[in-house]
Amino acid sequence: MNSRPDMSSPSPAMGRLGGASIFTIGLADALLKAYALQHFPDERTAELQSVLSFALHRNPGIAFDIPIPLIIVLPITLVIAAVFARIVYTRWQTHSAQALSALAAVIGALGNAGDRLINGFTTDYLILFRTSAINLSDVLILLGIIGVIWYDKRIPSQTPKA
Repeated sequence: MNSRPDMSSPSPAMGRLGGASIFTIGLADALLKAYALQHFPDERTAELQSVLSFALHRNPGIAFDIPIPLIIVLPITLVIAAVFARIVYTRWQTHSAQALSALAAVIGALGNAGDRLINGFTTDYLILFRTSAINLSDVLILLGIIGVIWYDKRIPSQTPKA
């Protein structure tokens, strides 16, 4: 007998709590971005700690500061967010853990896209190991993608058996 609960479909209350948590993290990220722009030192002048520092990094491109113009990044971001939003919509009732993972990726992507639209760059404020700059939206995106892939491998295939 398997004593572990099936986490691919948590209870509706757990799904709502997960969704509320993801939206709260997205809101916290927006507030931290605004705060960082006003109060954090620029990473080039800040005294960075060895593991974690709070400093302002203006990322003009995508991950790892790869310089891709907004006119290219924004449509790609919206298409990817739409694909993940479809996963949220189609899997919410049957595989809500995967849907929550997709929701995390959508909220993170929209958070960074909104930041790019407003500021012309993505505001990163967590400096890891003196070299990597991230924000909470990046964390949501990464965890969301990992979760969608993880749960996709755990969901039985719907192909009929011959």
